[in-house]
Formats: sequence, C-alpha cells, structure tokens
Amino acid sequence: MILERFHLEEADPVTMPMETGVVLTKDEDHPTGTELKISEYTPYQRAIGSLMYAAMSMHPDITFAVSMLSQFM
Repeated sequence: MILERFHLEEADPVTMPMETGVVLTKDEDHPTGTELKISEYTPYQRAIGSLMYAAMSMHPDITFAVSMLSQFM
C-alpha cells in the first residue's frame, strides 16, 4: 500500500487532493506561508510514480494534483 511504503498511515484523509493557493518551490530556503519545500531527502520520485499509477488506474480525481507535483522531478 502506498501509505505504508511512505510511512503515512497516520495521515488524515481530505476531501480535496490539493489545497488551493499552495505555492510549490524547489528553493532550499525554509518555506514560508503556503509554500511547500520539495525535499531532496525524501523518495519523491517513487512517491509520484506510485501516485501516477493510482491516478491512471483507480483514482482519476487526483490526476491534477499528481501532475502538478510531478513537475518538480
């Protein structure tokens, strides 16, 4: 399961796959406000690949959010 693989079993479910107004950045500085830092120390590419598989096969509702996040690979 994807949640177990990335140690997110305790994550809270949400109704929307991505918050509105979130600014994603590759900047190494600390994120401020609604910015999120894409850390190079996480298995980011594997997580996006798993989410892409889920989006294409079972959950088309997360396709937009996954495609936005995949731009940072």
